This record gives sequence, C-alpha cells and structure tokens, in this order.
Amino acid sequence: QEVLDLREGDQRVELRPRPQQDVIAQINAVLAEVGIPSRSLRSLSPESETQISSGAGSTRSKLKRQSLRLVLENLEVQEIGVFLLKWRSSQQVWTITRIELTHVRGQEKDVDEDRYDATLVISALYVEDIAAPYPSQS
Repeated sequence: QEVLDLREGDQRVELRPRPQQDVIAQINAVLAEVGIPSRSLRSLSPESETQISSGAGSTRSKLKRQSLRLVLENLEVQEIGVFLLKWRSSQQVWTITRIELTHVRGQEKDVDEDRYDATLVISALYVEDIAAPYPSQS
C-alpha cells in the first residue's frame, strides 16, 4: 500500500532553471544527520535529462526531468530506511523515483549480516526556460 501511495504522490516542479549541482553535499548532510558514515556513498552519476512535455501553445518554457543515480553501499535495512525517511522529509526538489537493493554477502562464513547496497535514482522536475514566466503587465 505504501508503494501505491508513493506512486500517486505529486512531484514538485521548480519554476526555476535546472537544479544546482550541490547534491553530494545534500546527500552527505542527510547521511551525517542519520549517523551513516559518508564513506557509504560509493558514487553519484547522471542518469538522464529528458523533456517531459512542451505544453500546448507554450513556446517559452519546457518541462524537464533531471535524474541522478547514487549508490550507498554496505548498509543495514534499518539504515536504508532511516536515510529514505530523512531524505524524503528534507528534500523539496529531489524525489526518489527508483530503489534497487543488492544483498551483500559477508566475507566470512560465520558472519550472517543482512547488509545491502542501495542504488537510488533521484529526480527533479524544472522549467527549462523561464526568462519571462508571465506576460508583462502594461
């Protein structure tokens, strides 16, 4: 049910240019706040940037989606959950759109830890050209 609720949720569209590339700082801030070492962030890379729609009759602006892929490694299920909750509550622009978990096997046979690498895709919607968002009042 929670997955269905998330799918029905609205994603915020920023009426401004492409989001600033300070995402690593935002991720590290959330990691620090929930007590996960920053070394858990293995990578952050561009996923895609696509045009969503051109809008009927609108030639001034285009709605675009920018997506980034981040990989957090060797985390417990509880750590992933705490990170996701904090990210969701602290982020106004970047929405998690996909989550993939890969089970990490312990190096030793006696170690029975449930740890995972989490690959997250985060997306931001924005208006490409907002030089004149409203008609001038004359």
